[in-house]
Amino acid sequence: MLLRPQAILRPFLKPGVLVRIPELSPAECQAWEQRLTPLVQECGCNAGALAVGIFLALSVLALFFTNIPDDFRFPLQTYLIGSACFVAGLILSAFLGKLSGQVLAALRLHRACQELETALNLQPGPSR
Repeated sequence: MLLRPQAILRPFLKPGVLVRIPELSPAECQAWEQRLTPLVQECGCNAGALAVGIFLALSVLALFFTNIPDDFRFPLQTYLIGSACFVAGLILSAFLGKLSGQVLAALRLHRACQELETALNLQPGPSR
């Protein structure tokens, strides 16, 4: 942490990708660094926020279109169960959204690394 002064301001920022491959020109190395660094930084927060937003929208729609009987006997128990289900659904949607975002980010990073490996194998040069 002390070696990176920006770490104090952004503690969750991961170090950037450094590509130094002799077969690539400096411009190509920089292009790959710029392509891979955002993929390493992805954390799944956007997908988590999207999942929570969808859950909230569906909850509001369900609230408007659900028939609540006028003569239910235990109003407090009904509200407590409904509130607990809402909070559990909110937490679960955030967790599943974040998890799916991280999985998709890892797949995109893996695909980009495979493309870099393929590009290296296609370039002429000394055989390995």
